[in-house]
Amino acid sequence: MCYSTTPRTYPTLPTNLSTRQTHSRYNAATAKHGLQSLVLSTVVRSMGVVIPVFVVTTFWVVVGVGGPFIVPKGPNRGIVQTMIVLTACCCWLFWILVYLHQLNPLIGPQLPVRTIRWISEKWGDAKELVSA
Repeated sequence: MCYSTTPRTYPTLPTNLSTRQTHSRYNAATAKHGLQSLVLSTVVRSMGVVIPVFVVTTFWVVVGVGGPFIVPKGPNRGIVQTMIVLTACCCWLFWILVYLHQLNPLIGPQLPVRTIRWISEKWGDAKELVSA
């Protein structure tokens, strides 16, 4: 496994300003844009998760609750109703577990630094992403 030996650099505030000036300039410059982008990204991210969960959950609730009412009368009606409810519960549970697992995967791709640099150069964004 190859790791980059170059230290990470983080943006810093000017050091020639007093602490009060530094904080006021920093807050004025970033507060409006930072707060708006934070709120927007949070709303978009949460809606991206909520909408599919709501739609699929609604579908399986309709199947699980409405399905037993459309079973025709017969000697095995109770068993068929139980199978429909159990099928809806199991399918929803399987779907939600797979969906939630994909939201935050535990194992991701592990690429060597050389491969990352090659990809970055081919895509044309090497100067922004990879420090020499």
